[in-house]
Amino acid sequence: MHGVVLTKLKAFVEKNFDENTWQAILVEADMPDAVFVPIRMYPDEQLGAIAAAAVKLSGMPPNELLESFGRFLAPHLKEMYAALIPKSWRTEELLLHVEDTIHRVVRMKNPGAEPPRLQFTSLGDGELQLDYTSKRRMEALARGIMIGIAEGYDEALDITESPLPDGGTRMHIRVSSAA
Repeated sequence: MHGVVLTKLKAFVEKNFDENTWQAILVEADMPDAVFVPIRMYPDEQLGAIAAAAVKLSGMPPNELLESFGRFLAPHLKEMYAALIPKSWRTEELLLHVEDTIHRVVRMKNPGAEPPRLQFTSLGDGELQLDYTSKRRMEALARGIMIGIAEGYDEALDITESPLPDGGTRMHIRVSSAA
């Protein structure tokens, strides 16, 4: 897991709860002295342990917590990769090109990085299909990131999901004006 995700998770917890909650989560996850650096890679298991501890201590359902975090994370990711995102793009264009722009760069700059495989297909008229594949199974985080991106463009997403035979998830996404 990329360190920027873990450092933003800390910021998310501190914003929505407090600094003591972050420390309690690290203790619960058996990592009381953990410090995360944005430019490093960390084992996926650490995010899993922290997420499980956050769910336990917050009482929030796992998917709700991950989606909420994704919405929080989206503007930070968009800012981080702003040089790769043409100003003319909106939600639909950004989502359609995330694999060949952002994820391509992530994989090049961080050997061993395994962002989810996001296979978007345009269905026309503001509709997209996403086949999400990742061993992490964090569809709720991806959903939250997409919603957060749309919110940044003053757009809204309607998302329905169904399982894929290989264990991934297919999402049908409708992009519309938030107004």
